[in-house]
Amino acid sequence: MSREVVRTRSRVLVVGATGRLGGSIARASLAAGHPTFALVRPHHFARPDSPLLEPLVAAGATLLQVNARHP
Repeated sequence: MSREVVRTRSRVLVVGATGRLGGSIARASLAAGHPTFALVRPHHFARPDSPLLEPLVAAGATLLQVNARHP
């Protein structure tokens, strides 16, 4: 009996995608073809040309602004 592997695309939410570990996870998720959403703190959005945001957007991540102090 053969087993067929069915690959599905999962939506992935990455907290801390502008950091070292979160960035690596986000890039791996995007490279695997998963729709990837990155939670980003407001101060990163103050600079649209931020070197932390540009690679995420270029790779296809959807950025979500979040402020943990104001739920």
